Amino acid sequence: MPQAWLPLLPVLIGILSSIATDAGYLVLIPLAGLLYAGLGHNPLIGMAAAFAGVSAGLSAAGIGTLV
Repeated sequence: MPQAWLPLLPVLIGILSSIATDAGYLVLIPLAGLLYAGLGHNPLIGMAAAFAGVSAGLSAAGIGTLV
């Protein structure tokens, strides 16, 4: 995987995790932190990106169900 795609990966997977409802919050956020830490980056950045992706995915899914 190219290093330039690293910030986009947790966000994209987080958006796709909206299918599994709250599992993205429980599973993806710590995994993104471990991924970033394993690559030598700050794990909080990975966790923040995953949180943003999961929140965006659930927000988009919630808006569609209200209309």
